[in-house]
Order: sequence, then structure tokens, then C-alpha cells
Amino acid sequence: MRSMTGFGKAEYKSDDLLITVQIRTVNHRFLDITTQIPSYMLYKEDAVKKSVKQYLYRGKAEITIYINSKEVEQKKLQTNWNVVEQYIANLKEIKTKYNLSGDIAMEMIAQNPLIMEIVQEVNDPSEIEGVIITLIEDALDHVINMRAQEGANLQTDLEDNLQKIENILKWLGERRNIVIIEYQ
Repeated sequence: MRSMTGFGKAEYKSDDLLITVQIRTVNHRFLDITTQIPSYMLYKEDAVKKSVKQYLYRGKAEITIYINSKEVEQKKLQTNWNVVEQYIANLKEIKTKYNLSGDIAMEMIAQNPLIMEIVQEVNDPSEIEGVIITLIEDALDHVINMRAQEGANLQTDLEDNLQKIENILKWLGERRNIVIIEYQ
């Protein structure tokens, strides 16, 4: 007997990479798999679900994959030069049109939120695909073990309760004749 509730977690760590896979399962009539994975790995979602289907046949499974990598995902500050040029040109035009004095200061340009933006660069994530599938399988092993342990606990509880019911029925059977005599 297996429970439908389970949790599994597996991690991979190196100097510049941390991958964590968490899988939670609960009771559900059919197999329903949902994933939360980084957007640059969405193309692997079907492979993730296929891997899960090899282990689970029913229940709701939530798979979450966290990737913290200096190599795969990097954030970079990028200047939008077209906006800078238009911004300076517009400031000069305003200055001329309204006969204003003063220089265009760096602070004025830097305060404009459209000038610079943080861009997320993604390198080829194919190197970590195999690691992710292995982590999913490890996490699923933990889920299955937890479900088996929980199922064994449920079976023990059911057997204990059944034994209690049988003892009560036996006691009532023994008291049956006494109760009938006392009732008359």
C-alpha cells in the first residue's frame, strides 16, 4: 500500500552552479503534472514530464526546478544608446526653444529609467540538462520512498483499528447473552 502524498528533493552543487529539484505529490484521480522551471529551460518541460511519468501513475505532482548559475544565467547592465541620443537631443531642443541656460548634466541623463536596463543573458543551458534529469529521478526516488513509508504507516493504522473493532465485536458477542437476560 502506498500513500499519494510525498515529497522529494535533490540538489547539485558546484563552484558556480546550484540546481535544486523539489517534487510534491498529493492525491488526485489521474496523473496531473505541473512544473515551475526557469523560462530559458521551458523547452525541456516535456522531457521533465516524460521522466515523471516513468515513476508516477496517478496523483498531482508539482515539480519545481531552481537554477542558480553564474555560467548559464547572467545579469548585465545595458545602455539604450538610442534613448540617450533622443533624450539629449530633446533636452537641447527644449533649451533652444525656450532660451534656457545651463548644461546637460550626467545626473540628468542617469536619472532617466529608460536609459539603462538590466538584461538577463542566458548561455547555452544544454550542459545542465542531464544533471536536471538525474536530479528529477533522485527526487522521484525520495517521493516513492516517502509514499511507501506513509502507505505502510496507513496500513498499520488500519490494521490496528480493525483489530480494535474485532475486539469490540468479540466483547459484544460475549455480552450478548448477559444483556438479553438482564433486559428480560
